[in-house]
Amino acid sequence: MVGNTEKSIWQSNLLLAVFSLSVANLNLLPVWRILIFASDPDLYFVPTIRRHDYIGALLLMLILAGGVFLFVKVAAWRDSDANKWVVLGLIVVCLINPLNFLRIALPNSVIRELKASLPYLGVGIAMASVLFWKWRRGAARALFLLLVTLCPFALTNSAQAVWRAVFIVDEKGTTGESRRPAEPAGGKDPDDLQRLIWILFDELDQRILFEQRPAGYEFPAFDSFRKQSIYASRFVPPGGHTMTAMPTYWIGQRVVDSRNRFRQRLEVQIEGRDDFVSVSDCDNLFAEAFASGASTGITGFYHPYCHLFGKFFDHCDGFLGDLWHSPSENLLSSIKGSARSLIPGWRRGGAIRTFKSIRSAALELTVDPERDFVVVHVNMPHDPPICDPRSDGFKISGLGLSYADNLTCADKMLGEIERDARKAGLWNGTAVVIMSDHGWKKLRPGWDSEPGAIPLMIKMADQSEEIQVDQELDSVLTKRLLLGILRRELRTPRDVVSWVRSQ
Repeated sequence: MVGNTEKSIWQSNLLLAVFSLSVANLNLLPVWRILIFASDPDLYFVPTIRRHDYIGALLLMLILAGGVFLFVKVAAWRDSDANKWVVLGLIVVCLINPLNFLRIALPNSVIRELKASLPYLGVGIAMASVLFWKWRRGAARALFLLLVTLCPFALTNSAQAVWRAVFIVDEKGTTGESRRPAEPAGGKDPDDLQRLIWILFDELDQRILFEQRPAGYEFPAFDSFRKQSIYASRFVPPGGHTMTAMPTYWIGQRVVDSRNRFRQRLEVQIEGRDDFVSVSDCDNLFAEAFASGASTGITGFYHPYCHLFGKFFDHCDGFLGDLWHSPSENLLSSIKGSARSLIPGWRRGGAIRTFKSIRSAALELTVDPERDFVVVHVNMPHDPPICDPRSDGFKISGLGLSYADNLTCADKMLGEIERDARKAGLWNGTAVVIMSDHGWKKLRPGWDSEPGAIPLMIKMADQSEEIQVDQELDSVLTKRLLLGILRRELRTPRDVVSWVRSQ
């Protein structure tokens, strides 16, 4: 009787269809997290969501469900131990992505508790493996029925996606798309401006870069750049993570707290004040560069630059880095984007795509003589480790990679920028400023506050020798420094050194 009952479960087309739909839904949890359940603060980071994104997710779920249905149908055609192992293996594989999503979504405090319990979890997993081996038929059946009971979530998610696809047209996200033209600056005299490239390598730690360089690593581009620049060895980070640190650079006032409360709004609390104000309402670097007549191009990471300051840019690209979702032009590109979330390493894959895109855009902007002010905020050497210098490529698994490996990618990108600018005849006449938002967080005390945790290197036009500045410098001066260079108020390395030492 039991055998007949179990056999009927595997051969019931209705139960198998319900199971398949549930499995497909669970594997698309990262997609539903953005399309359906993202809050307004979440959408601060998300590219524009369009109708075809919902339709694409629904189609992908049906395709996945159909594939699972056919696979199990074939595998369970004969009632044998081998086939039961195949079905059980499929179920386990199908649970990898949902469990990985759960791992990412859980609070850090819960993850820490789980890590502390690893010995006990290991014993539990070993016991479960023995039980699965002994009662493998029952194990497959139990997991099958468990997933069947979760099918209502697939139905509710589908209903919400259909509703949004029908009634919501071009829902607005905020990361921004490329080439948002600014209003004509007008009255611009090129002789009044110094061409300037501002490069921010996210989480670039000067201590690792120069002072405590790991054995076996060389960073020739950074070393070369330092030898032709003003090198401030005790530059003080603005404080906090990227969310708070970057606005300090933009507005020239120390930001002590920030919150992405709305889709196109970042609110900041300035030191000495109790209230929060929109960063877009503050006097900012990009607005003042635009008012000076500068043609500005930016390729940026993390913050939605295009929506925060888009009217001040002639060219803008924005990326987050670890989202599967990117601006999609049509249904096919949307399906492809959603399909990325099915790979357990999709976050690392997103980081790789983001770095490649920013590097490509940065090289394009670097050699464009029409751009007076080029801003590059790149996700290197920020975690996760993805750069594999041994193969001169990237590794989505991250196995055996480290922060120092990512630093080699940042070094190579800097070398490519200098190489292409020299080929275009623009390097000597361009001022280049290299900085970071904060130092390396992992095992590095003072990553956001210690003088010298992050670099400040300034290569002025026609500069070829290193000038070292050893005094402590506050990063709040960044906005005034950049505008002073751009407006030719600071024309020579001597001007910059004199100005810096007077602060």
